[in-house]
Amino acid sequence: MNTVPAGCCITPLAHPRTSLGLVPKRQLAPVPRDYLASGAWPEGPLKRGAPAEARLLAGIAQRLAEAMEGRIGFESKAGIGSRFWVELPAAIESTRHAATEILTVIDAPDNSQVQGRVLYVEDSPINVSVMEHIFSQFPGVELLIAQTAEAGLDIIRANPPDLVLMDINLPGMSGLEALRLIKSDPHTAAIAVIAVSAAALPQDVKDGLEAGFSAYFTKPFDVQELIAMVRKILGTKL
Repeated sequence: MNTVPAGCCITPLAHPRTSLGLVPKRQLAPVPRDYLASGAWPEGPLKRGAPAEARLLAGIAQRLAEAMEGRIGFESKAGIGSRFWVELPAAIESTRHAATEILTVIDAPDNSQVQGRVLYVEDSPINVSVMEHIFSQFPGVELLIAQTAEAGLDIIRANPPDLVLMDINLPGMSGLEALRLIKSDPHTAAIAVIAVSAAALPQDVKDGLEAGFSAYFTKPFDVQELIAMVRKILGTKL
């Protein structure tokens, strides 16, 4: 793709050499509504008669893109291959703005009394940016960042923090595995660990709490509830 609309990002979903060509001379064309789900392409893996699961998943992908004010489409050369893509509005600044709006309505005169060290284990730069903004409201709190569970465990073992905020789906070791290691070590077992994860099914939450998380926040989380929990846990350290 040579042209990317301002404020948007385009993510390729399949390399031409790993998929079949679908429609000749179709380049950077958005897929019409219900085109994917109907399996109406004249040739290729999603033609009519393709497995219902494939058509259903393609339709879901299209609806998700539209729900985020984006588009899904493809470019293709018959007999050579196809490249599927998703175009989404850039979200970093809007996410920061949303976090700012939420925090401005929080009356927190006692934030300066909250002190401690907090480790946030998260691999998404956007989520890290939001959390850094939240903790900027706590001048007495040092926020540490680790992008993997392994890096987080190194920090915890070297100098245990007062609180750990843990994502579940991380590159390499999962947050759930890291939690089990933290709780199995007598030197770190007492550290409060809170899950902050997109794994939001009731069973995910149940499994996490049973494994030992002090609380389980699903993304997008309620900022006021998170701040209340931080005050509660770090307040006991004073």
